[in-house]
Amino acid sequence: MSKTLKKTTDSESKATNMRWTDDMDGFLLNVMLEEQNNGNRPNGTWTSHAYLNMCKKCSESFGYVVEKNNIKNRIKTLKGTFNSCHDLFKNMSGFAWNPITGLFEAEDEVWEPLIEANPNVKKWKRTPIHHYEKLFDLFSKDRANGEGSMSAKEKVRRWEKDKEDSINLEENIDCFDEFSMPNVESYSPMVFPSNSCETSSKKAKKTPQMVEMLEKQMEIFQSRIDNVAASIRQGNEIAKEGLAIMMQGHEIAKEGLAIMERGRPRCYSEDEVFSELVKIGIPTEHQLDAMLFLIKDPVKMRAFFGVPTSELRRAILLKMMYAKEP
Repeated sequence: MSKTLKKTTDSESKATNMRWTDDMDGFLLNVMLEEQNNGNRPNGTWTSHAYLNMCKKCSESFGYVVEKNNIKNRIKTLKGTFNSCHDLFKNMSGFAWNPITGLFEAEDEVWEPLIEANPNVKKWKRTPIHHYEKLFDLFSKDRANGEGSMSAKEKVRRWEKDKEDSINLEENIDCFDEFSMPNVESYSPMVFPSNSCETSSKKAKKTPQMVEMLEKQMEIFQSRIDNVAASIRQGNEIAKEGLAIMMQGHEIAKEGLAIMERGRPRCYSEDEVFSELVKIGIPTEHQLDAMLFLIKDPVKMRAFFGVPTSELRRAILLKMMYAKEP
């Protein structure tokens, strides 16, 4: 009884303080994709049955109890990391994700203007994001926001344009500071003895002048308000036209991306290759050699996955690996 209690306590402690490794993330993502393909994520929401399966499979694989909160918190972390990276590099030309290093790679002349315009970009030059293809399959639909394809230069121009718009808005607001309301007290009639006829006459003459001065100042003030309002309306019209052009460009880019996706060969990750080798029964002592053999040659990789059954995949792999050199 005491041994069973101690084992349960240790298991709960591991689940509470568990640290996820890259291999654990890869296993969880595979399970998530399996649950998604089985229809256990309707409308982007995981069902209780999906969480139950994830907890069961992860617990069996990791060797201790993995609870629903552990799964939910890890999914939140993985999704947050993917969103930050995806929003930056989505459809941006000049960058390519390297499945070996886990980094988004580009030439220095592509990185430099991006980092200069947005220093937060710099961390992604050295920070890997593993299993990106699996994350993309799971979370990319949640990040659909209507943006079209954008090059690195275009992204820099966009950030600079945002800064200019902010400065222009501040200048429009500052124009109100140039105008100050007249000091009404300086035009207020002074109090004189009631028996002074001359004073009453001057007072009667000054009152129309004061009213005229106030009306003139108010006209100037209203004119400046109208000018600012006209500028804002003009800016709105320009923004509408720009939005229409962006939407049109987005549709064109979307069609082009779809064509590219159809023509691009499938890129298999190391996890997928290794899982397939286990599935088709490659002996443990030859699994690493077989994986290295396949990933270093994309042509052989496509040939391996191109055959339809496990038996044929095993046969073609052995034939390629042990074929005699001509």
